Amino acid sequence: ATLGGARALGLDDLIGNFTSGKEADFVVLDPISTPLQQLRYDNSVTLFDKLFVMMTLGDDRAIYRTYVDGRVAYERA
Repeated sequence: ATLGGARALGLDDLIGNFTSGKEADFVVLDPISTPLQQLRYDNSVTLFDKLFVMMTLGDDRAIYRTYVDGRVAYERA
């Protein structure tokens, strides 16, 4: 979907995937950033279950790293 959107805008040479040299803003999340998330995640079987943990229990503590234009802008200590 991201690459398709970039193509529709005529920007697929700059954005749309993680190919080296392209611009990218993204966040890396830690699915076990709190004890409750760890417990629930460890008892999750499917990908749907694991994503549900992030959607329902995730907050700012789950942000592990943030990239802006492909460079680290924030990293949790």
